[in-house]
Amino acid sequence: MNRTSDIRISVCVNTYNQVGYIEQTLQSILSQKTDFFFDIVVHDDCSTDGTALLLKNYEKQYPNKLKCILQTRNQFSINPHLPFINCWSQARGEFIALCEGDDYWIDEYKLQKQFDQIKSTDTDISFTNAIKVDAKGNVTPFYDKEYKSTGVVGVLDLLKRGGGAMPTASILVKRDILQDLPDWFLSAPVGDYFVQLLGAAKKGASYLCDVTTAYRVEAEASWSQSRARFTESDILDLAEKYVSTFKAMELKNIDLKYINYALSKELFQLAVVSYKNDYRNLAKALIDRSWMYYRFISAKQFALYVILKF
Repeated sequence: MNRTSDIRISVCVNTYNQVGYIEQTLQSILSQKTDFFFDIVVHDDCSTDGTALLLKNYEKQYPNKLKCILQTRNQFSINPHLPFINCWSQARGEFIALCEGDDYWIDEYKLQKQFDQIKSTDTDISFTNAIKVDAKGNVTPFYDKEYKSTGVVGVLDLLKRGGGAMPTASILVKRDILQDLPDWFLSAPVGDYFVQLLGAAKKGASYLCDVTTAYRVEAEASWSQSRARFTESDILDLAEKYVSTFKAMELKNIDLKYINYALSKELFQLAVVSYKNDYRNLAKALIDRSWMYYRFISAKQFALYVILKF
């Protein structure tokens, strides 16, 4: 039996109705080769497709390695961040590695490489390159032109890139950051983006250019699929949450214009979602609102604005 003090990394996996993916996720984690002990915490948010039964079997096979939190009431419906917070609260390692239940790791030395790097750079968060895998098995790089070399990335760069700055399944972050979250986190529109900013706020983020993880695009029960079902009310609620969260954040040494730039960018992304969901008036209103904070005109933004205007 390993003592809590022996655990260097806790891998936190969140899943809901992902019986077709979760086994590959777990196998990719269990196959990690490290010179330290790590454990796995899996949070199942009251799945109805057999995911929970599969997890029970894995817990029996790896009683000293894997712990399952099997909810009897869906936590996401109470607060979208509760599944993550419930999972993170059970982590015992010095660091927490994140992996969603539909993603998986493709480098058996991922944890070792990141652990060594985050220690050597004395940063609080680390991420790596990844691949995107669509439903047909087509593979594309997560980073094509950006981040071509290993090093430390500043929080300002992450702020400007938005929620997709880091592949979530590649994130390794100090446990204290996820177990001592600010009050505003519970009402934040999304979790992973603000975890990235909190982790990089003091010292930046360590980046490893090795491709270590696979991110499923348009997987069942994924965030990308859920956006296609957003109502106008859902989108408006997200917009208000982005505004209030950015106002509540305290990022020292970051000029307000960059905060406003990031907010403007997120509001524009919601305008794109609105347009795709056929809410044209809302899309135009969100573009106008985004310009209240930072008026930048990308080719994509201008094209959408012209379509909506005429």
